[in-house]
Amino acid sequence: MATPLDLRNRRREAQRAVRLAVNAVNAALDEWADAVGDGRRAATELTNAALTQLHLPALPLGLLGDAPGLRPAAAAKLRAQQDASLAALAACLQRLHGAVAGLAEATASLQHLLDAEAVAPLLGEGAVFGALPLRLLGAMLAEVHTQHRSELAVKAGVVEGCQQIVGDLRAADRPDSGGTTSGGTGRQAAAAEERLRWRMQVLLTAWMLSAEVDERLVEAHLAVIAADMKGF
Repeated sequence: MATPLDLRNRRREAQRAVRLAVNAVNAALDEWADAVGDGRRAATELTNAALTQLHLPALPLGLLGDAPGLRPAAAAKLRAQQDASLAALAACLQRLHGAVAGLAEATASLQHLLDAEAVAPLLGEGAVFGALPLRLLGAMLAEVHTQHRSELAVKAGVVEGCQQIVGDLRAADRPDSGGTTSGGTGRQAAAAEERLRWRMQVLLTAWMLSAEVDERLVEAHLAVIAADMKGF
């Protein structure tokens, strides 16, 4: 039979585990936010370089138009910019993977305690800190992880879409492609620009929106937990 000392030790263990988990969750969410912001900048730079490449063949250069090799050199620079922006965006995705892994590790530490409770209940529905039981604390942090894990798949789709756009531009660059990166002139050029702008806007919006994450709910969960922990 469990003694008061057993209960006190389990509660202390739970308090320590929750504090560590909350700290880890906050650190992971900070990294997530930073990576999303850096990814937005990379995607914007990619959009600008792609649109400029689209216009380059028909872009009036004035007196510079007589300079030999100017357009090919500019095109090569734009391709390099696209590659750098795409690599930066992919690196941001890897950081998001790391953030989600941090959330998973934080919630797993509480799950170990919940498993122990299932085998030998001590805390039950009793408060770990002020009022919230371990079961509810674990569920709230697990929901934060679940939402970000779902959003990670969306972010991966954005990177894949950007890679596809760059691949399309490169394919149009090939001499045997039958097309040009400018998309033609007049209405044809305008239509090509509109398609590219629309595709990039959809991807950029998906990256920034984070539709799978209810940010208000996440903030509310963490605020409630912080308030419950206060004074302990």
